[in-house]
Amino acid sequence: MKNSFLFWLSCPHKTHTSIDKIKWNCKSSTALGIDEVPEWQDWSNRATTEDQVRIEEVLKGLDLSQKNLLHVGVGNSELAQKFHKHTRCIDGITIQEPEVSKAHAMDLSGYHVILCSKFSEELVEKLDGNYDFIIDNNPAAFACCKKHFYTMIKSYVKLLKPGGEIITDKLGLGWSSPDNDSRWRLSPEHWFEIGAHFKLQSVRYDESVLALRKAP
Repeated sequence: MKNSFLFWLSCPHKTHTSIDKIKWNCKSSTALGIDEVPEWQDWSNRATTEDQVRIEEVLKGLDLSQKNLLHVGVGNSELAQKFHKHTRCIDGITIQEPEVSKAHAMDLSGYHVILCSKFSEELVEKLDGNYDFIIDNNPAAFACCKKHFYTMIKSYVKLLKPGGEIITDKLGLGWSSPDNDSRWRLSPEHWFEIGAHFKLQSVRYDESVLALRKAP
């Protein structure tokens, strides 16, 4: 259906709706993402957000032994603190150098963090892949354009093991950076529609925590 959310997301052509105002391609290879509000940037010494807390509560109920996790936007690294002893490894990415420095200083076993944008085409090359869980509490809040958002989703699918999941939260899906276009606020229905396009199964852990699962 040409007026669907997925159509405008994945197609550079006009849809004759207000969604056309979102750029198809920002044409940047370095400044990916809208991250210009100071209070939305470095999270290395700030409290974990409520949506991230809910995701971590779900993780507590899962068998993480011998599992590989990728944490997108590591923030204060509390997720790694809580789970690094119960997993095979936790990799993390961030675009904030203080968050990388804090992660390295914590010296947690099996925890590795690199400076990389999730919207970058280099993401797959910089990571080992084969993740059982990719945790991203706000997939679209900082999206710079449709093309790079779509690149991110394709990268996540490549990085997932068969049976692996991308885990997020309804609150984070609905975030949009104050300097960004409010149309990037996604609903669970949008998220599941994206998943269906990539043949990912929709999963609801509870009213807030959602996942897209790759076929085994």
